[in-house]
Amino acid sequence: MPQSPDDQTKGFLAGMAENPGPKLYELPVEGAREFLKGASKMFEVPPCEVGGVEDRSISYDGGDYNIRLYSPPGSDGDMTPAIILYHGGGFMLGDLDTHDTIARYLCLHTGSKVISVDYRLAPEFTFPAGLEDCYHALLWASDNSADLGIDPKKISLIGDSAGGNLSAGVMQLAIRRGGPHIASAVLLYPSCDMRLETDYPSRELYGNGDYFLGFKDIEWIADHYLNGEDPAKNSLLSPILNNDFTGWPSTFVITAGMDILRDEGRDFYDLLVQHSVKARYQSYDGTIHGFVSFAGALDVGKVCLGNIVDYFKDQ
Repeated sequence: MPQSPDDQTKGFLAGMAENPGPKLYELPVEGAREFLKGASKMFEVPPCEVGGVEDRSISYDGGDYNIRLYSPPGSDGDMTPAIILYHGGGFMLGDLDTHDTIARYLCLHTGSKVISVDYRLAPEFTFPAGLEDCYHALLWASDNSADLGIDPKKISLIGDSAGGNLSAGVMQLAIRRGGPHIASAVLLYPSCDMRLETDYPSRELYGNGDYFLGFKDIEWIADHYLNGEDPAKNSLLSPILNNDFTGWPSTFVITAGMDILRDEGRDFYDLLVQHSVKARYQSYDGTIHGFVSFAGALDVGKVCLGNIVDYFKDQ
């Protein structure tokens, strides 16, 4: 049986039902990008004032991408921890602006510098271009830690949805390529299994599109992102298939109770525990995929952000 939504989520879902509009998969890519940006601005957590914000363009042999660097108040000259943020949006949507207030919140309340990564998006750039950008951003932060005022031993990752998938991919690449060091990671309602043929109960319960993210959206994303790669044979696409957790950092896996991705996230947490990774799991029952991006309307999103802050401060 599906869970019962909390009162605010119930109202949020009712608003979606009363103003249905097209589904993501029914929109052209640019239209879907504008829709997500508008929804993010409408429902985001209110912005926090931080010490500084700087946009930079990064070029490397693999391509070009942008980052936004957030510094906490009073951090000039200090070596601070850093959090690298990989935004969600199905590898196709989202940007520095859709996750700006989340980055600000993390920066102010953890006292860490936050590097938000504007990795290249599908369908213009298919797998693995965005993942390589995300890995390079970690490498860049580590290599330039002295100039950035970052403690290279305290660089953590956070990613929501597709960003959670990318975070898990970056950690695999860091293991395979001998670094850089990652202190900890938060995977927020992550995509952990991109195989379309699976038997996760949450896909059956919440895949009809009535809970923000549906199965047809996932098919649409796969069609645009995979570039012929088989997610049943590649753990960089389906982290649930990974079998090498050597040096894997402390990881906090967070799911939403009414989310099509819930069960694969929980199973990935179980996999971490089976491989003796220091891991924590929390499910926010009664709410939907993307609830932290809707924290301006859903108090559970603010609660979750507070718990993420506590987790990073404890690392």
